[in-house]
Amino acid sequence: MCKTILFVGGGTLGHISPAVPVIKELKKRNPNYKIYFISTNKKTEKDYIKKNIGKYLNGFFYFDVMGFKRKVYKLESIKYNLLSLKKYIKNKKGIKKKLNEIKPDLVIGMGGYISAMLIKKVKKENTKIIIHEQNAFMGLANKMIRKKADKILTAFPIKEKKEKYRKKEKLVYNPSINETLVYKNKGFEKENTVLVISGSMGSSLINNLAIDTALVLKNYKFTIVCGKKYYNDNINKINCLKNEINFIPFSNDLLKLIKENSIIVSRAGSSTLFEILGLEKASILIPSSFVSDNHQYYNAKYLEEKKQALLLLEEEASVNKLKELIVSLNESFKLKNNIIVNIKKDEYLSSLNKFIIEIEDIL
Repeated sequence: MCKTILFVGGGTLGHISPAVPVIKELKKRNPNYKIYFISTNKKTEKDYIKKNIGKYLNGFFYFDVMGFKRKVYKLESIKYNLLSLKKYIKNKKGIKKKLNEIKPDLVIGMGGYISAMLIKKVKKENTKIIIHEQNAFMGLANKMIRKKADKILTAFPIKEKKEKYRKKEKLVYNPSINETLVYKNKGFEKENTVLVISGSMGSSLINNLAIDTALVLKNYKFTIVCGKKYYNDNINKINCLKNEINFIPFSNDLLKLIKENSIIVSRAGSSTLFEILGLEKASILIPSSFVSDNHQYYNAKYLEEKKQALLLLEEEASVNKLKELIVSLNESFKLKNNIIVNIKKDEYLSSLNKFIIEIEDIL
């Protein structure tokens, strides 16, 4: 069966990483599949795709497009949106031309503005469409195209539901979790260690909270992945403290760090959450309140309700509160073990197979 599948997504790596294990597995099961990827021209995205799935693709194309800011009353947003409109007009013909050249049997939209932009140009009678929503609250791009989708695959149960789309929805989790399998039997968890992940963009709130908490919990070793933007602001302070704090701007091997640390403190982006779940780690989640539709809160709340993580809201976050949660997780075997047992119950690692089944079904 020689079918042509086009993946499209971008804007953040969170709209690309879930496609990586899917593309690898599709090629493994059927080398005759022709698989293409279209994304934005951000260097981080281009490099990530080439490094992780370049050899599995029959073609990779990128366009200089970006989304729109919602707070249109701000001057900064107006300028940004005018530039976005200019780029849209410049690239829409090129995207349509590339779509006509590839002639996909199936388009899989992974999210982000470019996903919506391309899928809107698909002639529905000729091509099947699947979209994947990584968060518990559907993003604007996917809302724009869900009417055209044959299937809506989700990483979490969607909070905002439209009855007419309910039959299309299928919970398959986030297949990026399968990338954790390589680490399942590698390395060992070190006692009294805390990994703090402040998100892809970094967070001064999380970084400062983690540093101050590390100074109080002197018998714990902290590793803080602070984000490039905040590294220089804090490294001199860290060096002067001479404390057990490993302060790094980013990590190319975050899975290794998650595996080695006994407690994870993190934002609640979908990809990171499923990495934590895949490695069956007890975590304290501090969702960002600055993301669209507050989707990180709903991601974290879903896991808290299933007793698979602890939730700490930004407005309630303090050194004393974080210290209390870390100590309780570390010293209460029952609490920590229950979280791990509850994670195992949901069989999140079946995500990739579920995703592939939906693709093969529609083809």
